[in-house]
Amino acid sequence: MARLGFALLLIVVLARAAFQFGILSVSLGDRLPCPERPRHARPALFHFSPGLAEHQSWIEALVTEPDATDFVLCLDGRVVAEGIGQTPEHGLVRASVRTTWIDLQWLLGSLNQYERPERWDLGYTTYTIRQISQRALNQP
Repeated sequence: MARLGFALLLIVVLARAAFQFGILSVSLGDRLPCPERPRHARPALFHFSPGLAEHQSWIEALVTEPDATDFVLCLDGRVVAEGIGQTPEHGLVRASVRTTWIDLQWLLGSLNQYERPERWDLGYTTYTIRQISQRALNQP
């Protein structure tokens, strides 16, 4: 039994070292380049909560336009999630981050690396911008 415990400990230590040195990585899936959006916001608050229940982790950003819509969340220029967030409430939008990814980063000891606002981008448009664009396309 002691051998099994030692073997598991060794595997965990080696795996963690491999992740920290970049030999292995945990991604958020097939991440496409971040699409263009006319507006952008940086996160103001990170709420990363490892656990079993989904929708317990999010990033909150200041979005002053009350008609903001069509959100896309990007990390290091790659898409994390699209169609996330909701209409701004009191100037803030919450964008969910997958719990499984948060759990893995927490287990690897690298979760704090993702609490840097410059790595994240919340792109969006507004209903007003959409209407203006549609009118311009419909004019002869």
